[in-house]
Amino acid sequence: MRIMPQSPERHLPAPARALFSADGPMTDQQPTNELGRRSFLVRVISTVHAAMGATLAFILGGAVLAPSFQRRDQSWLRAGSLGTFRDNEPVPVTLRVARSDGYAQVVDRTVIYVVKTGARDVRAFHSTCTHLGCRTSYD
Repeated sequence: MRIMPQSPERHLPAPARALFSADGPMTDQQPTNELGRRSFLVRVISTVHAAMGATLAFILGGAVLAPSFQRRDQSWLRAGSLGTFRDNEPVPVTLRVARSDGYAQVVDRTVIYVVKTGARDVRAFHSTCTHLGCRTSYD
């Protein structure tokens, strides 16, 4: 009968036995410079999520903020001379308004009511209802 030599770790309690390996005693904190597969995938997925979030924030932020940075051109249209309007009486005037629709330049006709309220004061009212978009008459 042969007797096998017993290893010293066999007689140790379970927590102390875990600190021994074939190479010798192990410590709780082993320095590892290796990037495991799971850690690598977590970093890749986090980077992709961050890139998607940044792209979405850029697009939505641009859509929200872009109208505030646009230059608005104010153009006055000539409706007539002051001598052609009577005091406190509405006069319908047809204006031609040019606008860009895609690549085409479109000229729309719109009717406004002009009321002369003083020697040099004039009020203009659009004849289209802002609620339904229908044409209105001045009462």
